[in-house]
Amino acid sequence: MSLVSYRKPLLSEKFIREEMEIYRTSQFMEAVVAAYAIVAHADGEVAPSERRRLMSLARHEPLLASFSRRDVAEELAIHEANYELDNEVAGEMAVEKLAPLHEFPREARAIVEAAKSAIPADGIAHPAEFRALAKVKLVLRLHEG
Repeated sequence: MSLVSYRKPLLSEKFIREEMEIYRTSQFMEAVVAAYAIVAHADGEVAPSERRRLMSLARHEPLLASFSRRDVAEELAIHEANYELDNEVAGEMAVEKLAPLHEFPREARAIVEAAKSAIPADGIAHPAEFRALAKVKLVLRLHEG
């Protein structure tokens, strides 16, 4: 008997591909941008540095790198236009983009991390942004603990 025994991988390649598929869907990208918009708009306005931070995420964050920066920018522009028209309705529409992702806790945590990056982006950590982040966590059914 050989000292080296063959061990079956813990996760099959098919399982890994299926699990990673959600990260490549437009639904995931739209949820990330929606969560980011909720937090960025919480203090009443989106600073240019907050926009640049999201675009930097789109360029450098592996979870968003599969999407074109143009798609990310267009999705953010939709949210900004919605917030310009009506904050309450815009917030509801952003939550609608987030809600379905509660079924994917790992992805939901990634969305929260992306949204969290909006808080320091303009150099001011506003209390409303922390409340907005808590709202994002609530919608995604992520609880502290």
